[in-house]
Parts: sequence; C-alpha cells; structure tokens
Amino acid sequence: MPKIYWIIPTSTPRPNGHVRREIRTLHRSDNLPDMPDLPMVRPPQPDAFGREDYESPTMNIDVSQHDSRSRIPAASSSLPGTSTHARKRRRNPLLALMTILTVIILLVMAGLSLFTFQSITIVSANVNFSPQVHAINKVFPIKGSVSQSTVDVNSATIPVKTGSLSKSDSQTGETSQQCFFTLCQHIVTSDDVNRIEGQLKQSLDAQISTQIQQKLQAQGAVQVSSAEFITTSVTSDPPIGTNSKTVTVTMTEQGQFAYFLKQDAQSLARSLLNREVQKLGANYMLLSALTQIGQPVVTSSDNSGNVSINIAAGGDAEYQFSSAELHAMPNALKSVKVKDAISGLKQRPGVDPNTVSIHVSSGDTMPGNIQQIKITTINPTNLPPVQLPPVSASTTLTTSATPTSGVTLTPTSTDDNQ
Repeated sequence: MPKIYWIIPTSTPRPNGHVRREIRTLHRSDNLPDMPDLPMVRPPQPDAFGREDYESPTMNIDVSQHDSRSRIPAASSSLPGTSTHARKRRRNPLLALMTILTVIILLVMAGLSLFTFQSITIVSANVNFSPQVHAINKVFPIKGSVSQSTVDVNSATIPVKTGSLSKSDSQTGETSQQCFFTLCQHIVTSDDVNRIEGQLKQSLDAQISTQIQQKLQAQGAVQVSSAEFITTSVTSDPPIGTNSKTVTVTMTEQGQFAYFLKQDAQSLARSLLNREVQKLGANYMLLSALTQIGQPVVTSSDNSGNVSINIAAGGDAEYQFSSAELHAMPNALKSVKVKDAISGLKQRPGVDPNTVSIHVSSGDTMPGNIQQIKITTINPTNLPPVQLPPVSASTTLTTSATPTSGVTLTPTSTDDNQ
C-alpha cells in the first residue's frame, strides 16, 4: 500500500523582518526505503474543515536535512484537534441565555427612556367643547280646505275631507181621536205623523252623532264643523187619513260632516318647525327625542269647507359639526396662545362658548403639530326645556240637529251605514 504524506508550506524569518516563504515537499513513497507502517490518519474532509483544524499542532519536515533513505516520523495531529473541538462543543448554554436577556433588557430600557423623553419634550393639547342647542317653541297657524288633496308646506294647507252616515228606524205612536157629533173614531193625521217623526229624528240624529265621533276617533281625525242632518225619507203606516188607533213612522236620516286628520296637521307642524330650525343655520337639526307636537285646534270654519287651525310645536335644535369643520380646527389653533385659541374657538359657529376648555401638557402655547391637537365634542348636558305655548280656544263644535235642508258641503267621500 503506498504511503501518503502532507505537503506543508513553511515560513522562515529573515534578519530584515521579512518572511521568506518556503515549500517543503516529501519524497514519494516509492523512492524511500521500506519503513514500518504508520497509523492511518484520515485527511480532513472539505465540508468538515473548520477553524479548530487551523489551530491544531503541525510539524515541519525539512527533507533537505535528511538523505533519501532517512525515515520521516509520522505526525499525529488529529488527536489534539479533536480534543479542542470537543471542549468547544461543551459550552455552557446558560451563559448565552443570560447574554440574550441582558441585550433585551437594555433595549427595553432604551425604548422607555426614549418614550419618556418624547413625552416630556412633545407638547400636546386636548380641546373640548359642546355644540350649541336652541329651543324653539311656536304656535303655527295652518289652513284646511276641501279643495286640497295633499299636505302643502309652502301654503301651510292640509286637506279637509267630508263624510256622511245614514241610519233608518221606525217608531209607533197613538193616533188622535176625532169626533163628529156623537161619533168618535181614531184617524191617522199629519200631526200624528209629524209628532212621531220629530221624536224619531231626534233619536236617529243622536245615534248618527255617536257613530260620527266613533269614526273620527278611529281615524284620528278632528271634526271641522257641526254635523248637518238631512231626512232623506219618511213613511207612515197606515197612511194619513186612515182609521187606526196607532201609526208607525219609518224614517231614514243622514248626517254629513267635515274633518281633517290629526296626522296631516302634525306632519305640517313638524315641517314648519324644521323650517324655523333652518333659520338658525344649515347645520342645526332637531333632536327627535325632545320634539313635541301639540293637538290641532280649530279656530274658525265656513260652510265651504275651509277651516283655520292653530297647532303648537317645539323642540331643541342642536348644531351638527361636519367632519370637514372638525378637521379644520387644529390648523386654526396650532402655534397660538392658549387664551387666543379659547377666544377664537368661542366665536366659531355652533360652538357653545360656555363649554370651551383647552388643556396643554406644558406651556401656554398650542402645539405646532396638528397631530398633537385632539378635538373632542361633548354631548350637551343642560338642554333648554321644551314648553309648548298655549293655543287659543277653538270654536265649540257640537253636533246639533238642523231642519231638513239641502247639503251645504259637497262630499268627497261618502260612507253610508244603515
């Protein structure tokens, strides 16, 4: 088996300090005399060659000092290197862990110090205020007309509707006794029929009036004027001039009435109230929870179906800040004195001057960076009370019977109940 030897570069120092590099080579094994077998030394693998291999002890072989027949001792360089490599693999892991923890603690301390420094040096401001709230309480005069079909805000007019109810009934009464000399007999006369008709009409009108009120209440309506009653038919059995102790009168009575819906009047009043709110400014809006609409009250009416109505409405109108307004405020407040910022903020539209407050972290000047100015709107706490003003008393509306006559109101809708 051929013998393998290392070729090792050596350096020889010169007197002037320079190093002369020399290359020592070994003779091939076939030119040397037979030598005893040396222990096999595995050459280091390229992928396993590390820094510890450079630190392993080596041996210089100067072949010029030996003849070609001298023996070259083998260098056992693998054992020391292997021992050093093993010692380095047995490092204490606790030391590495403590080093990492120390670095982390130092980084955290540095971050906290930086945050504290910035908190001290950077000025911030908190700006708080509430929007303005105004109370509006007013009585709105509106009109109603039979010629109006829908609610009209511009003319403040609501539709007036008409209706009718009919009812029939019969009543029996005694006839008058008439005597001719000594002969007396009961005969149906016109007076008998008229007397029973009057009693029946009064009863039918009362019943129709009750039905009208029930109908209006169910529809949420208000009667415009007194109902008008018309007798549409009257019959007597037996007829006038007939011999009979009793007579039965059958009558059909019709009641006509005009009315408007409370919902129409209140809807119009709410629209008129919103119109009053807009006079304060485009950004004011009614607070729905505090808005109150009163009951409509009829003040006058005529036979043509036209009616005058008063209705009270009230509520609190609150200013609504837009996002554009809130974003523009920091630019107007930056780098100014706090007192000037408060004064300017109190004069802005929609700001309640009694609620303005500014807190600056240090100094008496607002920050120059708008990112350090925080705007906060606070919900109003002391809202003005809503008190509906009194409405003048309406004309007393009573349902009364009128003599048989033509209809003065032209019905737009008719309901006949027998």
